[in-house]
Formats: sequence, C-alpha cells, structure tokens
Amino acid sequence: MFFLHSCGKIDQIIPDIVEAGFDILHPIQPECMDIKDVYEKYGQQILLCGTISSQKTFPFGSPDEVRKYVRGLKELFAPDNRAIICPSNLIQPEIPWENIIAFAEEAGALD
Repeated sequence: MFFLHSCGKIDQIIPDIVEAGFDILHPIQPECMDIKDVYEKYGQQILLCGTISSQKTFPFGSPDEVRKYVRGLKELFAPDNRAIICPSNLIQPEIPWENIIAFAEEAGALD
C-alpha cells in the first residue's frame, strides 16, 4: 500500500499519481481543490484522504458547521466509500475541542 502526501492544488497531476501506482492520496485540500470534482474524476482509481479544512472549517467553523460539512462528505462518498474523512492536515492546538468532538461524532468515530 502506497500513501502520498502532497499539499496544494495538485489536481492536474493526480492522473500521474494514479499512474505511478499510489493507493492513497492525502490531502484533498478544500481551500484549493474541489473535493466533489476530484472524487468524481479519480475516486474510483485512488483512495482520497484528508477532506476537511484544517485552515478554515476546523479552526473557525462552529460545531454545527463541522457536523454539516462531515454530513455532506458522507453523502458524497456514500455510493462506494472510496475516501477517508479526516483533516487535511494535523489537528492544530487552536482548533476548539467542540469542533473535534463534533467531527468525531458526526464521522461515526464515537459510535
């Protein structure tokens, strides 16, 4: 299993990443790439990981906004579950605990 981490707007090189044989691509940064578009184009070819903004949603969204965002991702990925819902980068110290709990509950990690 090969996992590639590459930040930034890399959607133009995703076909090359797939062709190189990577199994997982992290992150799909919502600040610079359209998650739905990337998933629809490449979600059958490579597992996508890191789909929640560590720069906007996690640190600055409310717990309800985090829950809504996770629900939207779960709906997008539901047909074949070819994605890992997680932060696009580390959970930084400035992220409110309430948002981390909201994420974990909505993602199903605390079921």
